[in-house]
Amino acid sequence: MAARVEDPTAILIGKVGAGKTTIFNKVCDANRDADITDDSCTRQFVSKKVFYDDMSMVLYDGPGCNSKEDTYAHSYVLRHGLTCEPLNGVFVAVEYNPRIRNNMGGDFYEVAKILKKEAYDHIVVVVTKMDQFHPDSKFPTRKSMEAHIRKSFQMDYGMNQLVFSDVTSTAPMLFHDMRKAVAQLSKVQLSYTDEEFLEHFDLKAWKGREQFDLHRLKKQIEKLCAEFEEGLQHLVATQQNVSPQEFQDYVYAIIQQNRMELEENVYRPFLHRNGEDEIAFDDYAASIELQKLIHRAHSDFRNEAKKHLLVNPDNTNDWRNAIRRCQHCREVWVKVEGCDGATTCGARPSNIDASSTAYYRLLWERVEGKLRPGKFLMKPEVRSTKKTEAISNLKPIGCGKSIVWSDQAVVPPCQLDCLFSTQELENILSSFKMDKQFQMLKKRKEAEIQPFGELDETGRDKKQGHAVQPDVDMRVGMRVSVRKVASC
Repeated sequence: MAARVEDPTAILIGKVGAGKTTIFNKVCDANRDADITDDSCTRQFVSKKVFYDDMSMVLYDGPGCNSKEDTYAHSYVLRHGLTCEPLNGVFVAVEYNPRIRNNMGGDFYEVAKILKKEAYDHIVVVVTKMDQFHPDSKFPTRKSMEAHIRKSFQMDYGMNQLVFSDVTSTAPMLFHDMRKAVAQLSKVQLSYTDEEFLEHFDLKAWKGREQFDLHRLKKQIEKLCAEFEEGLQHLVATQQNVSPQEFQDYVYAIIQQNRMELEENVYRPFLHRNGEDEIAFDDYAASIELQKLIHRAHSDFRNEAKKHLLVNPDNTNDWRNAIRRCQHCREVWVKVEGCDGATTCGARPSNIDASSTAYYRLLWERVEGKLRPGKFLMKPEVRSTKKTEAISNLKPIGCGKSIVWSDQAVVPPCQLDCLFSTQELENILSSFKMDKQFQMLKKRKEAEIQPFGELDETGRDKKQGHAVQPDVDMRVGMRVSVRKVASC
């Protein structure tokens, strides 16, 4: 039975054991397996249209977001559930815990991180197991605790829509609370490119002895980034020892060097220890998960370093009119003086006196175990009293042809990002997409996954689900035919 336009459609997601399937069973009068184990009992998405008091809602329930078994398969199913049709809301189930910021907030983040920005305004937090609340002097009533939880989620995550449930919550009560939260929201069609899927979703659970490897890798990343943070703080504290321009250049240099050393000192040794040739899907998954850890650490450091730059390198509007590309040789130039009229590709600023200038590449080096600003001599100092002679000794850059500055192409923002930022995670993940071995293993694995199932007349999962055909399962945002069970 097809849902009417005004019928809100929503999906339930949450960590294993958070109580989302229990909520689904109660609201939809279903009987899906919801035992608490280390693995997700729910392996497929099912949907059901439910009616109460002449109102209806379509609700989806699927696997947990942090399953320790066959993690990729669970993530693959979650992707298809989130993208199968436009949604009014995404219910994120979070188990009640008195340590709101440390526990509930952390659980919420671990689930919500799979969602893209366009879904943020459609998130509704469902706080489960509120019967575990025990009054104390600070929160003498459940109502006061609920108010505190609302305030915390609003301040920390900008979440304004919350629903509370416990064992005494009735099906009609939950239905009306949940429907009210999403009924006024417009529908949004979520989609994930292959790179976005690899970035947002967990691909591997580190189990057993692998957890020691993960712990060691995290410590390596933390130690390396701590060295860079100390070096940056030292530069800021002693910036009077360098020129303002050198200070800016050193900040750019430390951002670049941080990403480079994370790659060379953490990722490359990991590949060497585990074999350069990745032959199993799990090998690729481990590599991708490590790249995500590295990217998050670098992004945190980069955001801190950016605070000391005069110009935000991510705000391309500040650079758009100052950077142009030569129409002849495609060299990119920054205009530092003059008008927008005629010039030549490679013309140097008129106030450069190269007669007493040595050319250096600024970099960071370790001095007694600490990162400190350094220089690498690129061009020896020119001893000449003739300015023109010194300039003529410079290695020419550019084609030297006549150009009109204002007529040259503006460098697109996407290319500016490449000039002023380090390698982005999406570019790294794209390299996996080009790997034929990875694609073969990925396609073979996905061909065995059945993202959608059905409920039988007793509300239990049927044995067989709808398999995704291997030749179409890579399409993003496709509509999957799911038979909805109407409750009359």
